[in-house]
Amino acid sequence: MLFSNIYLFFRKYNINEVRNSINIVGVLIMDSYLMDTNVVIYLWKYCPSMIDKLIQDTKIKILEEVSQELALKEIQEYNGQRVLSERFCKLLPLIIKVDKKDIKEFYVSLNIKYSKKENAYYNDTEKLSENDLILLYTCNIYDDLILVTEDKYLFNAAIHIFGVERVISISALMKKYNININLSKG
Repeated sequence: MLFSNIYLFFRKYNINEVRNSINIVGVLIMDSYLMDTNVVIYLWKYCPSMIDKLIQDTKIKILEEVSQELALKEIQEYNGQRVLSERFCKLLPLIIKVDKKDIKEFYVSLNIKYSKKENAYYNDTEKLSENDLILLYTCNIYDDLILVTEDKYLFNAAIHIFGVERVISISALMKKYNININLSKG
């Protein structure tokens, strides 16, 4: 019975609708979202109330390495002193540090290659940064995390490693929270 329902579902909807549905189901089941740098910046710019709600509900985690990238962008002058922005400070309790003692074994298991020339890592043809790999490694360690990214290579690598239920785009996350924004010029 279950398989016939799944078959009917796939026949009725196109594959993109199925992926979005699976992503949304994954969002409902998992506990927290692991966000990359660009996702946090995007939400700060276009959906500040959404990121505030996720912070309030402790539904996001930020890697220490991602927080370091964000901190560089969030330093401001206040009374002649350099301080971190208020929005960055809200993230402080959500920053996680990952023990990377087994990260090399993780790279080997995925057949990750390093290119000194480009200072990048490759999984098949997917070009990944060191932070991308740490995000993947963190999702590998913590089964309750959903990776939120708009990086095509990171997104594809995460789907390959964890399946569609463990990675989500910003648009799917916004759909889950019933957020609609219009970024068109005009």
